Amino acid sequence: MTAKPIQAADLSEIACRVEQEKQRWSHRVLVCGDTGCRASGSHGIHRLLKKEIEDRGLANSIEVMLTGCNGFCSVGPMLTIYPGGVWYQQLTAKDVPEIVEEHLGKGRFVERLMFKDPVTKEPVPGIDRIPYFTGQHLNIMRDMGTIDPENIEEYIWKNGYQGAAKALLELEPAAIIAEVKES
Repeated sequence: MTAKPIQAADLSEIACRVEQEKQRWSHRVLVCGDTGCRASGSHGIHRLLKKEIEDRGLANSIEVMLTGCNGFCSVGPMLTIYPGGVWYQQLTAKDVPEIVEEHLGKGRFVERLMFKDPVTKEPVPGIDRIPYFTGQHLNIMRDMGTIDPENIEEYIWKNGYQGAAKALLELEPAAIIAEVKES
């Protein structure tokens, strides 16, 4: 049996399906699971979150997953909750019930666990406002910390492989070389 070659339309179909799956979640809890955070206990935080959410009957409405690195390893274990991109850092097992109760259950931020502005000492409400990240312009790594690194369909959902599909299905070799030189 020969496998059917993948087409650009197949990538779009996968992306649409994953987008529809993501729509069912009221919240997405993204726990950094890469080396630095793993060494500081993120996998235990992930397990506790899943259990706490399940115990409270919220497992059908809240997605909890491990992601790749966010790049800010010194404050791990960390997680980000969407919608809103609220960032919690330096977590311990005792913080998990409070996050689930307050943030996921009541919609109230747990300010003591949020990043604090180095000048004002005020909690920063979202990952997109943390100075460490605001000065960065990410191209290749733009989706770091937001997808499951072990799920290829999540990468496709974020338009991964679009460049490869274009090169393989649409461009002549000279055009590929020109595009690489231009980049």
